[in-house]
Amino acid sequence: MQNQKNNILGLSVGTQLMGMALVKGSFLEDWQVKNFEGSWTNMKLRIIIQTIERYIKDHSVSFVALKVPELSRSSPAIEKLTDALLSLCEKINIQVNTYTIADLKNFCDVKNKEELMQYVLALYPELSKVFAKTQKVKKVYYVKIFEAVLATMVT
Repeated sequence: MQNQKNNILGLSVGTQLMGMALVKGSFLEDWQVKNFEGSWTNMKLRIIIQTIERYIKDHSVSFVALKVPELSRSSPAIEKLTDALLSLCEKINIQVNTYTIADLKNFCDVKNKEELMQYVLALYPELSKVFAKTQKVKKVYYVKIFEAVLATMVT
């Protein structure tokens, strides 16, 4: 089973911001936040799905880990996006798992997102510049990268 999970794409799902992390073997190869500006439309949904599909193909992703909002904090747009991502993975025959922030916190036994980021940073020191930015900006923007990285680890 482990061989099937060589290239794992972690996504922290959002309709405006999406955290992405690519782990190949045990190496963190790529991390970024994709910004999908504009209001929610079916066209925006198609753009997001096409972007993710292209990334999956370009990087030979074999497994996807989605960090999704808790049901109580979700929206119809997030649910539609999550369903579309799950359908995409099914269509291209890639295994996918979903996790909430509670799942991620339980996995690394932390109480909050600050501790979660510290946990990830201890394993991937290459994220130290991103972590420094989270301390300056104090917004969810860069936190999404850490959520995406951690999702690849839970898998």
